[in-house]
Amino acid sequence: MRGLFVGAGQFARVQLDGWKPMPIDWVGICNRTPEKAACLAREFDIPSVNSDLAAMIEALKPDFVDICTSVETHFDLVKIAAERNTPILCQKPIAPTLEEAKRLVAYCNAHEAPLMINDNWRWQAWYREIKKILAEGRLGKIVNVYMKMRTGDGFGPDAYAQQPYFKKMEKFLIFETGIHYIDTVRFLFGEPESLCCSTRRRNADIRGEDSCLLRLNYDDGLAVTWDADRYAYSEWHKPPANGFMTIEGSLGNLHLDPFGKIMIELRDSVLQEHKYVIPTGYRGGSVVSAQRHFLECLKSGQPFETEGDEYLKTVEIVFAAYKAAESQAPLSLSSPLKQS
Repeated sequence: MRGLFVGAGQFARVQLDGWKPMPIDWVGICNRTPEKAACLAREFDIPSVNSDLAAMIEALKPDFVDICTSVETHFDLVKIAAERNTPILCQKPIAPTLEEAKRLVAYCNAHEAPLMINDNWRWQAWYREIKKILAEGRLGKIVNVYMKMRTGDGFGPDAYAQQPYFKKMEKFLIFETGIHYIDTVRFLFGEPESLCCSTRRRNADIRGEDSCLLRLNYDDGLAVTWDADRYAYSEWHKPPANGFMTIEGSLGNLHLDPFGKIMIELRDSVLQEHKYVIPTGYRGGSVVSAQRHFLECLKSGQPFETEGDEYLKTVEIVFAAYKAAESQAPLSLSSPLKQS
């Protein structure tokens, strides 16, 4: 398939590396700074560079575009591709606001342009494996889930050196990182019924929140807690799984460590490691897996796991969390969120 890549920032190289195992003929790179795109083009042997996406689509006739740019550019770029009926893989978050995210998805729907939001977190090998374990029912009824995220990269004036624009974001931890976890929780456990949230800004050198305690509540009594802090000291700097996860069930517990190791302890048994294969590559092969899913769905016509309307449910929870943090009160989630 013929692909057109859009963007030349910090994560562009990760995504282009992720495409290598797949039969993609890259016809060009589009970026508002052509000089940056030219460096990637040379590295990945891509023949064409331009800053005009519309002109590139019309001239090169790609089978899809992969948009890997900053969030404020997404709507304009997606519109250009949608108007030309070109399938789109668009980096998360969808847009800076919930209203703009809804308009972007509606625009693609109106033009019948396939849209997948590229949130690769749920594609990390340990989460795919945990999904299988949950489906087997070995842990019984799940009652509590605790996710502790400590990345160790948000301390002092030199925080987030690889992505310094993080420091300027008014909404940061939930919008940029928490969205991954919220989408993964939806993948594993379905749609929450209510939430409560509190946030803090610990590093005075940034604008947004860098600490969060989010609790997602379910109709059946399940409670999922996301305890995240990018300021606090961590023994590891951004480990593959970013922290720990514990799932407590009526028949046993599951523990995930920061490097993807899964341990299971069942009633009347001992703690044992659950062996499985972790692919190589970024965060357990998540980039390759997400992008392969996009390609396979394009070929088969099957829906994307994170197609636009589906992923809007994740975005709605993100902004509901900010509302709950501001009001310091529990917030019920609207009925559309509970539709799987």
